[in-house]
Amino acid sequence: MNIEELYDLTLWINDKVIIENVIQKYQNLLSILSQNNQSNQPKKPFENQKLDLINTIKVITFDTLTKQQIDCLECLKITPYIGEIGVDLVEDILYKNVIDIATSIKKFQEIVNNLNTAKQVSDNLKQNLKGILVEDEEKNSNDVLIRISFKNEAYIKSFSDLKKWSNIWYEIIYGITLASGSTVDDIKIIGASKGSLIFELLVIITVAKVISKVLLEALKVVDRMLDIKKKTEEIKALKLSNNKIAKELEDEIEKEKLNGTEGIKEILLEYLKLNKESANGDKVSALSKSINNLIDFLEKGGEIDFVILSANDNKEETEDLRLSNIEIKRLESKILLIEYKK
Repeated sequence: MNIEELYDLTLWINDKVIIENVIQKYQNLLSILSQNNQSNQPKKPFENQKLDLINTIKVITFDTLTKQQIDCLECLKITPYIGEIGVDLVEDILYKNVIDIATSIKKFQEIVNNLNTAKQVSDNLKQNLKGILVEDEEKNSNDVLIRISFKNEAYIKSFSDLKKWSNIWYEIIYGITLASGSTVDDIKIIGASKGSLIFELLVIITVAKVISKVLLEALKVVDRMLDIKKKTEEIKALKLSNNKIAKELEDEIEKEKLNGTEGIKEILLEYLKLNKESANGDKVSALSKSINNLIDFLEKGGEIDFVILSANDNKEETEDLRLSNIEIKRLESKILLIEYKK
């Protein structure tokens, strides 16, 4: 994560958590529970405090954040206490897995402590970073930063892996730039990070929009596949003597994957105004290979993140990308929530 992103994250925390009084609303619920736990005090209802808290945190989304910003939120121990995951946690503490009121009080006190610590860290970062933000001359104001994270089955652990994925990503970039009317030389590699290896590329916005479109459509396919998988699990849970329906739904998941991949190709060809005639044959072939490689990368657990630089002065060109990125984050959050509930 670069300094600008980290500073923007502190502003996000200020807007979504501090100004919205999330910590105070957790504290309000904690206070009334603590009072109800005292033997010499009359018991009071806490429904209003609970609803006030839930109504505040349930509308907080991570749509505008990058993956590394979300990872930073998790390190600060903020993520579990906001959004739909936070709502589930509050209801879990109060009703679902409650042992006694003392346990609930202890858990809410831990939340308040963690959020107060996160607030202090964020405030300090915001104050310290504000004075050192500088313009990076290497970045064109109309470029988009793309982070490629090699994780899970797409993890790079050897030079053989590095060579393989470098070749694959060359083919991805080559096909997309060719179809978009640009060249691979328009893409700049500006850095790589350790751990789960991360490449940072500066790409022109037309290329970024094509990659985001593939990612968005791929996530829609995953979302539909998860819906079918959920129905399959529900039918299996019924323990019916006839497993034919469950088997058919499992087959449907594979069909959805194959049809989804072909559908993405058709969407991209229409978006780029390409057809399968001989005049565009090279572009169509290269783009098709790019899409297959990109989907394979995503299926293996690789991640792609977009950072639209705040200095970008082409607001009209970036608006579609911003909206697409928000929809990508919404789908990723939905999928993440399903995995979390599992």
